[in-house]
Amino acid sequence: MLGVLCALPVTVKAQSLEGAQNLLQQIEPLAGSWQFTYDVPGFGPPIPALITFTQGGLLVESDYPGPTPFGGAVGIAIASNGHGAWKQVAKNRFTYTYKKILYNQDGSQYGVATTIGLVTINGFHTELKTQLGIQFADKTGRVVFTGAGTATATRIED
Repeated sequence: MLGVLCALPVTVKAQSLEGAQNLLQQIEPLAGSWQFTYDVPGFGPPIPALITFTQGGLLVESDYPGPTPFGGAVGIAIASNGHGAWKQVAKNRFTYTYKKILYNQDGSQYGVATTIGLVTINGFHTELKTQLGIQFADKTGRVVFTGAGTATATRIED
């Protein structure tokens, strides 16, 4: 009997945590971590990425950290992780913007990449689709690349 009583608070705490997570998803359904696949024709094959949308509207993005051949005026560049913001614009619809610093292979700064997304999340808040716009500017601010694409993602859950 003592074992049952000792396990009860742990079970209640776990259920409370799960309930709190479900409530948060109803309030801010985009908040959490997501595994993305970006499909931008100007970049070649689809690109995997991870994005975390925080409560309150911040985001952090990461993808391949090595030299990446972008072609054109950009050539081969290395991109930092992305940092930005998001907001809800309608039920199950969101926008986000993030920036990444672009570096030349010698480590000098090339410029900045800006990505904008228009997200539609499913009713279960477990999958989403995104329309993307991407722009690269050199360090003088001159736009050297613009592209559009799509992305899909699934929520990372334990």
